[in-house]
Amino acid sequence: MLLPVPTVAALNGHAFAAGVFLALACDDRVMRSDRGWFCISEVDVGVPIGAPMTNLLKAKATPQVARDATLSGHRDPVDEAVAAGIADTMVSETELVSEAKKLASNLVTKERGVFGKLKQTINAEVAAGFEGEG
Repeated sequence: MLLPVPTVAALNGHAFAAGVFLALACDDRVMRSDRGWFCISEVDVGVPIGAPMTNLLKAKATPQVARDATLSGHRDPVDEAVAAGIADTMVSETELVSEAKKLASNLVTKERGVFGKLKQTINAEVAAGFEGEG
């Protein structure tokens, strides 16, 4: 979230549990249109999610989507993940890496210092929640 360069997750398949949060920490998320779920499965495996992870989810999706995803353990198919704002776009398997590169290349031309400061500002509240966690 604070890395001063663009970060794009190219999701070639399912994202479960911590994989969801790793993807959410990126600036953009691209998923394969034919394969993949987003699933916060901690409720089904008996692992509570801490406030920092919950706040990250709420920063990327609506509060209702965050609540439903966290409490239900529902496997969101790709189209639902995009509609909910959890993923940014979906493309075919053959386009996955090129689309991720395209998204990154649109941002990499920005002045790195300014880009990094803006990411810090946008993500400051969520990032602060991770301090002292471990």
